[in-house]
Amino acid sequence: MSNHKNQKTQAEIVAQLKADHNPSVLPQGPGTSAQLELEAARAELAILRAALLGTKKACPITEEEFLASAEPIEITIVVSPKPFKTGSFGYQGEIKRDVEVGGKTVTLSNTVVLTVQGSKDPVKAAKHKAEQAAKETSKLLARNHVQN
Repeated sequence: MSNHKNQKTQAEIVAQLKADHNPSVLPQGPGTSAQLELEAARAELAILRAALLGTKKACPITEEEFLASAEPIEITIVVSPKPFKTGSFGYQGEIKRDVEVGGKTVTLSNTVVLTVQGSKDPVKAAKHKAEQAAKETSKLLARNHVQN
């Protein structure tokens, strides 16, 4: 990818983040724009990482085979009470299960997060955002120091 395309992608991501964020939750004053750019860079990095690394395990079935053979299944997931780093609380549970589809074994995995509506503590949420931004800034500064 050229730099121009990366910059355009990042600009689009920043615009989307600005549109999605509730301004009352974002820190006001200096650093707000930097925080959005950092989040945009993080999102772009995740996209690039996924494109470069692909999946960890090769899928044993094509999409066409799956759609032609798969039938509805019923699953049960046990969820446990959990406080979330974002300042809210609720339940979380995970499942990983092998199933047969079209004569092939596929592994299914899922994480379920059930958030209690209205449980987000604005102080905890702001603290979490600040901690995340500080971590990312430290990583970027360390990376920049290594490159120079």
